[in-house]
Amino acid sequence: MAEAEYPAVIGVVAAGKLLGMGRTKAYRLAKTGRFPCPVLRIGSRYAVPVRGVRALLGYRDTHECREHWKG
Repeated sequence: MAEAEYPAVIGVVAAGKLLGMGRTKAYRLAKTGRFPCPVLRIGSRYAVPVRGVRALLGYRDTHECREHWKG
């Protein structure tokens, strides 16, 4: 699967789960600007660029990321 097939952004809850936090904490950190990677505010929604989550988790290439997304 090519890198372009991954979503560019994911929800703050999904990003929080990947980082080991629950829904409430993810929203609280996003709202206060303390989420551990960049968060975009789009209207009333929060979106987290996948690139930021991958960098935070230490992925250096698409193979490592692909294995993680497979579960």
